[in-house]
Amino acid sequence: MAPNNIQEEGVFRCMRIVEKMNFNEVSIIAFLVQPLAAMNISVLTIKTFNTVCLFFQE
Repeated sequence: MAPNNIQEEGVFRCMRIVEKMNFNEVSIIAFLVQPLAAMNISVLTIKTFNTVCLFFQE
């Protein structure tokens, strides 16, 4: 819980994909993000060598 003088954002969800992918394979991420973007939902994407995490608000 945030202090009273700090704006608190809502709950975030995470969609996690565990698959070893090259860093230049953005089409998979774009495919997953497009429906959320169409609904004006912002997405934070974090990619490692074997995991992609998409964070978005409810």
